Amino acid sequence: MKKVINPRLTKLTFPDFYYPDFLQMLDLLTDMGCRDERMTNAYEALLKKRKEDGKWELERLYNERGKNDLFPIATTLEERNTHSKWITLKALKVIKNLSKS
Repeated sequence: MKKVINPRLTKLTFPDFYYPDFLQMLDLLTDMGCRDERMTNAYEALLKKRKEDGKWELERLYNERGKNDLFPIATTLEERNTHSKWITLKALKVIKNLSKS
């Protein structure tokens, strides 16, 4: 794997808002029909994060940002380190989009 620009980008996050993770980037690119070999590392990282039961876990909460950020959310929607239905849904969508090519 090549050097990661920002380690926070490797943590699956929900909701993303304007603090993206690599899954959000894969989702946006595949929705636009992009298919490129430079996406391979991110796709492989996504597959490695899949748990034995076929689901993905929430790794980073939206509120885990820098201390100077202005837009906190009042409540967490899912618990960190537990299965996330929203991340799993997005991951399966990305896999489906990439299998079309």
